[in-house]
Amino acid sequence: MARKASPWYWPERRGWYTILNGKRHPLLALDPEAPEPKKRGNKWIVPKEVDIAFHALMLAPEALTPTPEPQGLTVVEVFDKFGTWCKQHREPRTYDWYRDHIQDFINHNPEIAKQPVSALKPFHVMEWVDSHGEAWSPAYQRGAIVAIQRPFNWAEEMGYIDHTPIKHIPKPQPQRREKHVDSDAWPKIRDHYAEGDPFRDLLEFAWETGCRPQEAKRLEARHVDLEHHRATFPTLEAKGKRRPRVI
Repeated sequence: MARKASPWYWPERRGWYTILNGKRHPLLALDPEAPEPKKRGNKWIVPKEVDIAFHALMLAPEALTPTPEPQGLTVVEVFDKFGTWCKQHREPRTYDWYRDHIQDFINHNPEIAKQPVSALKPFHVMEWVDSHGEAWSPAYQRGAIVAIQRPFNWAEEMGYIDHTPIKHIPKPQPQRREKHVDSDAWPKIRDHYAEGDPFRDLLEFAWETGCRPQEAKRLEARHVDLEHHRATFPTLEAKGKRRPRVI
C-alpha cells in the first residue's frame, strides 16, 4: 500500500517537501539565515505556511489523477537513434557492420524490439548469439555482442536512457589466429585463379605488400607514390585515424 503523503523536512537542502504520485514536490525553501525548524520528540514540527502549501497542492487537479509512469524509448528506437548518429559520425563500413548485426538481432526476436528498453535482458542477446551455433567463431560472437551493447552504452552516454540493461554480458575471449598463409600454401591459393584474373592481381598485391583487404578495396590513384614505391592513406582515412598508413 502506498504511503500517505505528508510534509517532511530535508535538512541538507533546508527545505520542506512532500511526495505525491511518486514525484517530489517542494513546499517551502528556508532562508539561509533562518533557524532550523523545531522538533517535538524526533519529529519536525510542520510550520503553518508549509501546512497551507501542502493542502493547496493536495487540492490541485494533478494531485487527484496519478501521472502514468513514462515507458521511455523502445529497443528499436534506441537502435534507430544510434544508427542515425553512426551514419553521420562513423565510416560507412562501421555503420554497415552495426546495421547488419542489429538487423539480424531484430529478425531473431522482433517482439523484444518493440518493448521498452527496460524489458531487454542479457539472455536475449545470448540466445541470439547461440542460435547461430558453430557458424559464428568465438571472435565473431564477441563482436556481435559488442554490436548490440554499443547502442545502449551510447544511449546512456547521450542521456536517452538512465542506464543500459545489457552492460554486463559474458563474452568469449579473443583468440589469436593459429593458421597463417605460408610460402608453401601461397602458390596454391594464387594459382586457383588464372593469369590475368583481376582477383589474382589483388591477391598478389596483398601478399607482396601486407595490405589489409579493406585497404586494397579503398586504394585510389591519389594514394599511390610511384617514385617512392609506396601508397599512403592520410590520417583521417587510415585505420584508427591516429597516423598515416604507409604501404
